[in-house]
Amino acid sequence: MTLRPALKTWRRLADHPSRGRARSDRGLRDTALRLRATHGGRSASASSRSIAAVAAVAAIAAVSLLCACGGEDVLPPRRSDTAAVVEAVTLHTPTGDLRGTLVLPEAARPVPAVIILAGSGPTDRNGNNPPLLATDAYRMLADSLSAHGIASLRYDKRGTAASAAAGKREEDGRFDDFVADAAAWVQLLDADSRIGKIAVAGHSEGALVGMLAAERGGVAAVVTLAGAGRRVNEIIALQLRDAQPPLPPAVIATSDSLLNVLAAGRLLGGIPNDMPLDVWFGLFRPSVQPYLISLFAHDPVAVMARLKALQLRVQVVHGTRDLNIPLADAGFLAAAAGVDAVIVEGMNHVLKLSPADRAGNEATYSQPSLPVPAALVTPLVAFLSSSLK
Repeated sequence: MTLRPALKTWRRLADHPSRGRARSDRGLRDTALRLRATHGGRSASASSRSIAAVAAVAAIAAVSLLCACGGEDVLPPRRSDTAAVVEAVTLHTPTGDLRGTLVLPEAARPVPAVIILAGSGPTDRNGNNPPLLATDAYRMLADSLSAHGIASLRYDKRGTAASAAAGKREEDGRFDDFVADAAAWVQLLDADSRIGKIAVAGHSEGALVGMLAAERGGVAAVVTLAGAGRRVNEIIALQLRDAQPPLPPAVIATSDSLLNVLAAGRLLGGIPNDMPLDVWFGLFRPSVQPYLISLFAHDPVAVMARLKALQLRVQVVHGTRDLNIPLADAGFLAAAAGVDAVIVEGMNHVLKLSPADRAGNEATYSQPSLPVPAALVTPLVAFLSSSLK
């Protein structure tokens, strides 16, 4: 997600009922603010709001062009004329139940199926984090796939929406929890006699989740949608330099150093003197550091190379107006997989066609009536249809 909505998302994360430690960190933050005010120290600057926003992406994260153009510009958000069975499904885990939606088209059984994996933060099974993020992009993809005879499963991640009760305390959460959950959903689908071959399609941070889950077996194909082709700490470092308003060079340099420490697998010490408090508690607070360490440990290119060695079918999809993940990252992933990237002209990070300006791009994050582009759906359907025969 882009910087301004992402900051709001992190504030929501801190208020989540399963994030008790985050509330404790806010208490520490308030104490630190009072101490700095009393002793003439530095308080949180206006520019720190931009850097704190990058934190939501961390909870993420030369291109051969294969432009899937032609036909109608967009697809309708729903295909109400297409018969399908929609079922509520539950995955039982040691910490609580995860809830999802299975869409089964009226087609000969068994049907091919894809698991749609959400991006970072408390994004739900439909691609929403109301009232901050409202896209319905995942639901639209599910409807479009069903119209072409492909089943789909999408679910609320642990700690999110209907799966909120399964969330762990923030300091206990690890990125690999999401990978294990995705792999468990694969097993659940694989045990369903109505389901044939299975693919995973991960969006943003979900792309890495899907790639890692595919390594565990049961998957015939992998799709990355706006996925990072670099470690997430590198993506965050790039986003800090693109923050609006611009960040002071000293803050960027200090943040780079802290990101490098976490990427090396080490917890951070105290708050650096030149670090705005909103930055520290938004991105580097102690309770989130173990999660970031577990996330930064994974190199998407190395994972993709392993998938190639496993001879899994791979599709890499990216939009030209993605403000969060550079277009070059699609090239990194595609090169590792030995495929051409599908580049969708005008598509942004939330899988919608957007204006060229930043403000217009960000506005699409809260316009759920906007459809997903046909230039995304058409090659996706073609790839899944051929890969899941």
